[in-house]
Amino acid sequence: MTRKRLLLIGWDSADWKIIHPLVDAGLMPAMARMLDKGVAGNLTTLEPQLSPMLWTSFATHGELPNGCLVSNLYNSRKHAEADFDLYQGVVAAAYRLHDLFLVALMRLAGPDTALMLVSDHGVHSDPLRPKFTPRVPAGITIWHRPQGIFAAMGPGFQQDSLIHGARLLDVAPTVLAWFGLPVGEDMDGRVLADAFNTPPDLTTVPSWEDPHAAPRQVQELPRADQQALLDQFADLGYIERVSEDPGQAVRETERENKWNLARASSSRHSARSPRSFPPHCLGGGWVLMDK
Repeated sequence: MTRKRLLLIGWDSADWKIIHPLVDAGLMPAMARMLDKGVAGNLTTLEPQLSPMLWTSFATHGELPNGCLVSNLYNSRKHAEADFDLYQGVVAAAYRLHDLFLVALMRLAGPDTALMLVSDHGVHSDPLRPKFTPRVPAGITIWHRPQGIFAAMGPGFQQDSLIHGARLLDVAPTVLAWFGLPVGEDMDGRVLADAFNTPPDLTTVPSWEDPHAAPRQVQELPRADQQALLDQFADLGYIERVSEDPGQAVRETERENKWNLARASSSRHSARSPRSFPPHCLGGGWVLMDK
């Protein structure tokens, strides 16, 4: 029996508003192939739009079949408007670079492997760009657009088709259905049946989580790596610099957790907040799953 394989690829902050003009100009041939040979549409994100939480919500919404995650975060730099002429091509170049990565992944995966490409949110890059960044926890997320990207191609998926109403929490149930596995009844998302050539026969289980299972052992990152991640989050604007005073650090963390919980609870997109995240499960990357 041939093993089914699906490659789930994540591009942090990828946005159709930037991708489509590059595809139309012939500058992203791999993405053009996905649009021509697959199904695509917007992917509505969750609140708060914090990338580390959102990427973990993709993965922890349910127990995905045997897979491995390769993750990375890319550094961000801010430049004044006066530098526009110098840096105006950086974003397009970054997207074209990722398209080259996509070409390589397509070749490595092979034609019998299904591909799914998602982003955790979009980014304002047009006249809707904010005039300023508010001085609140994770105020940088005002630059995030609620619509990310969803695209899928390969065995079982529609071709040259659009999908509507997809949400971030729909990705895990859809992957499970593609493998012919049951969907957890405790999952908030739905199977994107319109993405399939033939709607899958859906089955369910109460949950993929065993309440009686022993807690999983998580390998702790070296202290230097933990500090590097915290520094990167601070540079990106997701968190404030962590105080060297342990008591102050705890108080600030509790304050930001309450702020994020309030934002999640008030969101109309989901009744549940994004999953909490361990510091080693961050950013975009790719996951290869097989059955």
